Amino acid sequence: MHPFLVVLLAAASFDSSATRADSVRASVRDTTREARRFPPVEVSAGRVHDMRSSATVHTVSADALRDLPVTSLTQALALQRGVVAVGEDLHVRGGRAGETQVTLAGLTLNEPLRDRAPEFPLLAVERADLLAGGLDAEYTGALAGVLDVHTINPGEHPSGALRWLSTGRMGTAYDWLGGRASTPLEIAGLGIAGAAEMRLDDQFLPQRPSRGREELFGGRSVGWRNDNHVLGWAKLAPVASPQSFSIEAMGSRVVTMPYDPMITWNDSLIVYFLNQPCELCPGFLDSTTVFYRAPDHQPMTETRRLTTLAQVTRLESSAQWRLAVSWQHATELTSPGLVRDPQDINNADKVRFGDTMDPERDAFRAYAGVWPYFKRTRTDRVQAAFSGSIVQSIRSRWSLVSGRRTRCMPTGAARRRPAW
Repeated sequence: MHPFLVVLLAAASFDSSATRADSVRASVRDTTREARRFPPVEVSAGRVHDMRSSATVHTVSADALRDLPVTSLTQALALQRGVVAVGEDLHVRGGRAGETQVTLAGLTLNEPLRDRAPEFPLLAVERADLLAGGLDAEYTGALAGVLDVHTINPGEHPSGALRWLSTGRMGTAYDWLGGRASTPLEIAGLGIAGAAEMRLDDQFLPQRPSRGREELFGGRSVGWRNDNHVLGWAKLAPVASPQSFSIEAMGSRVVTMPYDPMITWNDSLIVYFLNQPCELCPGFLDSTTVFYRAPDHQPMTETRRLTTLAQVTRLESSAQWRLAVSWQHATELTSPGLVRDPQDINNADKVRFGDTMDPERDAFRAYAGVWPYFKRTRTDRVQAAFSGSIVQSIRSRWSLVSGRRTRCMPTGAARRRPAW
């Protein structure tokens, strides 16, 4: 046999043996492999804004609300372009406070008397879309823009969150406490979610020695401060499809106790008066010691708001519609010491400063009397709205929005102006 052929045959036999050995090793490796199952990756899509619309949309996501060092939705929105926050009021593109409508499920939640925006617990907000410019028919008309708020939905498993922020009284006394809880119910596949928030702030001002504070925890003073916000929210919805049906309730209580350096006296003082035991008896100058806490006689403001809302939504490939109804109730009281009866301040004992006292005292401070101011308002609003759209094709869509709004203007209001 030719030597070249012998070399080729030997090489072919070597390659075939190597291939069989590799296959044997591969089969051995296959028998030792372990199958592992990883958790599924869920991909969900939300409603994308119409690209043909002229509206400008700024979205604040749930991740941003969780990661940003903010304690309210207003502070998070103030980071967007063209938005300025002054206190709890939003000014979008130079608009006044109240010209930005806050909507939830297509209904306006602004207070009907002064169009003040509501407050949401921060942990209850899932997403907020700030729309400015030309708006679609589903959004209410507003000069500055519309803030469309989306709240969280109940989950399949119990969950909760708790957050506390505080300055530790280092320079100022500020505390923010927020919590959220969600759990499914064993009733018709429903779930419930709730959130609460408390914000106490002295606004870099001295603590006023006024009512509403108690000595707890070894003599530590606990209670209201100069600016106080207590918020609550709850939602009932199906766990599988929370957008199909939901009932929400939201309440807030805001107590404002402004600090005034003129109204700070909190101590006893001697008052002189003419004492005449009988009609024929000669009179003589007498004195008595009275305690006067001036901040209790200074006007304070308490605002309470309650909103209940129910909505039903149907989403199909060719047609979508939603029906929502709500009731809003709000009360506001401004009076010295938050007294409920105007007769308590309708007297001749007006505020008296030191220059009118005997003996004469500091003319800048108030040492007696009541600030004669009283205001009490109540508003109610009932709303109903229906919106629907028909999608004929990718480039064609018809929308219809209709609604009914009933306002009940303030009742039982009384005013007293200061008179010195």
